[in-house]
Amino acid sequence: MKTAIIATVYNEERNIERFLSSIASQTRLPDECVIVDGGSSDRTAELIQKWCARYPFIRLIVQRCNIAQGRNIAIAACSAEIVACTDAGCSVDPAWLENIVAPIEQGVARAVTGNFAPSGSAPIQRALAVAGARRRKPESNFPSSRSFAFLRSLWQDCPYPEHLAIHEDTKLCKSWAERGVKFHFQPLALVSWELERDFFGIFKKYSRYAFWWAYSGDPIDRVRRFVIALYALLVLLAALGLPLAALLIWSLYWGGRVLRGGGALETVRFLGPAGLAATIPVLLTLDWCSIYGVAKGKLFRLYRPLTAPSGRKP
Repeated sequence: MKTAIIATVYNEERNIERFLSSIASQTRLPDECVIVDGGSSDRTAELIQKWCARYPFIRLIVQRCNIAQGRNIAIAACSAEIVACTDAGCSVDPAWLENIVAPIEQGVARAVTGNFAPSGSAPIQRALAVAGARRRKPESNFPSSRSFAFLRSLWQDCPYPEHLAIHEDTKLCKSWAERGVKFHFQPLALVSWELERDFFGIFKKYSRYAFWWAYSGDPIDRVRRFVIALYALLVLLAALGLPLAALLIWSLYWGGRVLRGGGALETVRFLGPAGLAATIPVLLTLDWCSIYGVAKGKLFRLYRPLTAPSGRKP
């Protein structure tokens, strides 16, 4: 079966060549690779064009659009039966495409969620990996479009929801699940992505995730509900004149959030002294991203309802 890799990009000048190099180094090259640039103001498109000249299967489309629109444009522009989706800020393992399309070609799945892991050696990046992304279990969640493959026919019946700027892949997969699609987890299909290096970047990205989750109308997930309830309790304890109790509860929460999983000693070694110190402001930033993003999303949904276009198919 023919395969295509699709991706959207926006101002990825710093990372785009690493991404394209990982695509060109696949053990199984795709028949097509369609990249949609949503209107970059840096040299992203120029750099991609150079790779298009070297590798004829890579094609670039420049069109101002959001992520969901870009994914739909890219898929519509290719003809392969199997579409593998990833993000330009990532680097894919050499056998990623081969592994992620295998269950589909073997007839055991129509949609496959791959594996992914964060990267970055700076203390803030290590702290973010531990406090946030590192402990996520892809097999227990809907696929992320940074490592995802599916039959093109599924997309033709139900494309990415273009009214969502973020959270579009979760919404898409929920729609497919309601239609009876089951997602096969392929742990060997690995993608790595570099985490944010500063607190502004963390807040901008993760508050947008929380905002669009709430604004889309999906029920708030268990982790964010817990964070909101925890901080409500901490504020209540502080208001009652029990700040030490609030500090103790947050310290226990910090220890459980940071040191859970692979073992305390392993985690401390991974973090190093600087990374361990950075987990406190990083975790606070992540928590306030959830609270701020959810509150803003609920408020927007109340006063500026989000409506999906009816019956549109590309």
